[in-house]
Amino acid sequence: MLRHLEADRARVAELEARILDLERSIAELRAEKAIAQERLNSYKYPVLTLPNEIISEIFVHFLPSYPICPPLVGPLSPTSLIQICRKWRAVTLATPTLWRAIEFCYYFDHESYTPDWRCPTFQIGDAWLGRSGSCPLSMSIDTFRVGYALLSAIVPHRARWEHLKLSIDPSSLPRLFDGPAPLLRHLDLLLSNCQPIELHAVDLPQLRSVMIRVFDEPMAGAVESIPLPWAQLTSLVLWAVPSSVMVSILHQAPSLVHCVLGFPPKHELSSFGGEHITLPCLETLGLETLVSETFGLIAREDFLLNLSVPALRRLEFNEGTLGSNPIGSLTAFISMSANLQEIKITAYQTSIGPTTLQNTKEMISIPNTSPTTIIRIEISLAL
Repeated sequence: MLRHLEADRARVAELEARILDLERSIAELRAEKAIAQERLNSYKYPVLTLPNEIISEIFVHFLPSYPICPPLVGPLSPTSLIQICRKWRAVTLATPTLWRAIEFCYYFDHESYTPDWRCPTFQIGDAWLGRSGSCPLSMSIDTFRVGYALLSAIVPHRARWEHLKLSIDPSSLPRLFDGPAPLLRHLDLLLSNCQPIELHAVDLPQLRSVMIRVFDEPMAGAVESIPLPWAQLTSLVLWAVPSSVMVSILHQAPSLVHCVLGFPPKHELSSFGGEHITLPCLETLGLETLVSETFGLIAREDFLLNLSVPALRRLEFNEGTLGSNPIGSLTAFISMSANLQEIKITAYQTSIGPTTLQNTKEMISIPNTSPTTIIRIEISLAL
């Protein structure tokens, strides 16, 4: 028994000595840890040392260039920036320019390639409007997909509209434009269920660019009844608008610099009636004859021959636009356009072959109006 007690005392002493050694080692490790932690605490990540103004500017360049709208959600949305850290969240929410371009549409799941109708578009868009502060706004709204309730959300911000793209029934336009939009510069309208509407003249002093596309078979009065300030426009796109309406609008738009006209199918056309149109500032003109499954390509040579555009530099059209005598029409037009430098012809492979197009290119006689004028003819095929 005494021998066991003696052995236990020796064992306890040995263990205490080992514990002391381990405690000294732990103390040394803790001291080393404290030094390393102090170095870590004193380290500043370079991105976090930047002033908030610089971080904000970097975030702005992370998004598509304004006025292009980023997605409401997902990795390319500014909402992704608020999920990184507290500082980034604070900077993001305090940068109104990150939220000034808003596309009200359903969310598209890029992993499954299907639309996700569960995305709360209205709530997210309304939050963006609030975060954008007093910034001018660029908005794209497809009312056919997300409903007309969104219109009530954007009307209070009409004074900040700068770029506006709407897919809409014209009957809803009076609700939107019942007051001035002093900053609006670009208006893009895709109209469906076109019927004449009663819309009073709207104060749009900065409007310079308009695009109007008609989705359904239009009535002429639907577009004519939209009282836009045509005289101040410098850019205009009219797509599937009746030709009589085109002529009426062009007569009111002498300041145009860029213009694209998409002529509707034959059964929607009325003759231009030989009306002479003068656009003294026009530099770029695009003419497109829309293809109807029933009627095919439509000739509009009377339009080109009755058009006076002394400043024109670039002409684009498809081969159906100039009718049965495209060479004669184009040659006559070129002879009246002293500043014309570039012509682009788009041909449909189903209606005319590349050999014929090459012959056409060679047969067109282009007068040398100036030794410094370079006129290029580009012929491409559209399938």
